[in-house]
Amino acid sequence: MVTHRNPMKYCSVLMLLAFLGAACQPAGTAAAPAPTQAALAPTQIAPAATLPSPTAGAETTLQRIKREGIIRVGFNGEDPYDFIDTNGNLVGEDIDVIKAALAAAGVDVKVEGILGEWTGLIPGLLANRWDVIGAGMFTLPSRCAQAAFANPDYSVGIAMAVKKGNPLNLHSYDDLLANPKVRISASPAGAETIYGKNIGIPDSQFVFSPDTPTCVAALQAGRADVVISEELGLSTVLKKLNDPTIEFVTMSHQPKGSPGYGAMVFRKEDSDLRQLYNTGLAILLSNGQLAAIYDKYGLPHSMLPDPKVTAEQICAGGS
Repeated sequence: MVTHRNPMKYCSVLMLLAFLGAACQPAGTAAAPAPTQAALAPTQIAPAATLPSPTAGAETTLQRIKREGIIRVGFNGEDPYDFIDTNGNLVGEDIDVIKAALAAAGVDVKVEGILGEWTGLIPGLLANRWDVIGAGMFTLPSRCAQAAFANPDYSVGIAMAVKKGNPLNLHSYDDLLANPKVRISASPAGAETIYGKNIGIPDSQFVFSPDTPTCVAALQAGRADVVISEELGLSTVLKKLNDPTIEFVTMSHQPKGSPGYGAMVFRKEDSDLRQLYNTGLAILLSNGQLAAIYDKYGLPHSMLPDPKVTAEQICAGGS
């Protein structure tokens, strides 16, 4: 039997329920939107969403990862470390290392990637938008004050890109410092920029861009005279670009602090997750699995880190 409702009475009930629901909502807050995810096999790309902060006695990040089988990774889209392939999947050396290291330590996970601006990766981590940064980030003492770096999974130096023929004869940071008219294209929070500022290169010489491809675009457009960036990432961008007017320059000598060590980054309170990852990474280094991941993405074995080098040493300003 079909029962016909009184339309006016039915609407009144709905309005009353809506009013009561609004009254229960804390002042100044809005109802959270339903979460959405674009599931891309084998790795998901998800919109940034703040995860609940662990409280005393509550589920830890590692416990939640084990329960869900998912680790949320903040990434920047830098080939060959973390990038979207032609099939729309998140891949790269960092992504494979995270999954392989945790698996070696006994925890199988799927990676859910969340794209972020380079300057927002550590703030996003601290705001619980992701569980780990997998973006080839150099371990620097200034960054160690904010977050917990894992042991390194690679080591690499800094290189330059210039116009064909290197018209300003630039081969080192000393050359950049000696010529105040040189316009330097770099990432605002990148290690390459920090190295330059440490020797006295002023902000006025920098032309900042969010990532290596846009740094190179500034050089192409004549807005900069030189690009400084992590060596392998810069080389990869230039090979894809295949621009005969741009030249790759190996530095005559590296700045202080380089070659740098790249690593995953965790929140300091997630020490159990970081330790588990470090345990797995040591296994990958010893059994050749890290070298195999290097081969997959074209990283030379010369970038393999010394297994004796720890995050604690680097953060303390040592090797």
